[in-house]
Amino acid sequence: MIYYAIALFVLLTDQYSKWIIRNKLSLNESRPIIEDVLQITSVRNGGVAYGILEGQHWFFVAITVIIIGGILWYIRKMLREKKKILAIASCFILGGAIGNLTDRIFYGKVVDFIQFNFHFTIFEHVFYPLQIFNIADSAIFFGVVLIFANASFEWIKESRVKKAY
Repeated sequence: MIYYAIALFVLLTDQYSKWIIRNKLSLNESRPIIEDVLQITSVRNGGVAYGILEGQHWFFVAITVIIIGGILWYIRKMLREKKKILAIASCFILGGAIGNLTDRIFYGKVVDFIQFNFHFTIFEHVFYPLQIFNIADSAIFFGVVLIFANASFEWIKESRVKKAY
């Protein structure tokens, strides 16, 4: 089914990119892509965003397996209801979740490597709001954005129908 091909594409792209990082860069090594804006930095994350709950390996494996089960159920439900955008969005999330789960199972930590050097200063403290991430994280983010965009369009459509009456 074409929908699951999206998840497979995300998974394969994610794992291939991480394979390159593991084999071409040393841990914490960086290489500039766009000077002062984007670089590739090889790091490992045992937690979630910003390293939260670092070291809770089996907790994340268990939770991710449960979430993947829920996503698979949701995709089937959306396909039965012919809600294609939500099925597509969920497949991006599924591929990303499986990609990061694969890292946790086989390597104990998630390989992150995409780093934007966006930062700002408040009271002489430098903040980097974007942490280092990977393709799986990007796919999950994209899927969530699609879900919110779809919800916004549905809300607008419903508002117009209500105004018509």
